[in-house]
Amino acid sequence: MKPSNSSQCLPHPVFALIICGSALLAGCGERSPYTVVPVSGKVTYEDGSPIPGPDLQIIFVPQTPPANPKEYPRRASGAVSPADGTFECLTTNEYGDGATVGPQKVLVESINEQGKPSGAVPPEYSSVTQTPLKTDVSAGHGPYQFKIPKPAK
Repeated sequence: MKPSNSSQCLPHPVFALIICGSALLAGCGERSPYTVVPVSGKVTYEDGSPIPGPDLQIIFVPQTPPANPKEYPRRASGAVSPADGTFECLTTNEYGDGATVGPQKVLVESINEQGKPSGAVPPEYSSVTQTPLKTDVSAGHGPYQFKIPKPAK
């Protein structure tokens, strides 16, 4: 799944200012020892229907051991379209850069207007220790597909 035009991964102007400001404050330090690649895909219920919610997020949590005691691979996260379940422009270090190469646990979170879980996603899918979703991120792989059960009512 490739973006239909290059403007889809452009950050919101405020987010762009935060990124630029952070880069200036950070200076020219060492580069991360982790490779990050673009990631896109789709997450839906098992029957293929989209997961409802005003704020649906997907988070890739690297399972790669740290390069050293002070440097761990960072999580990648991004918004999921409530219309069709697609996601792209995951962010690890810079907006839309992707996810760290290697094994990942995948979290899916649906947050309501009050900032609390909406109930549209079973709770285990928002826990690193309980999520059954796993994948291996590599260059050229994708789009990634994830299916979750509808929560019991």
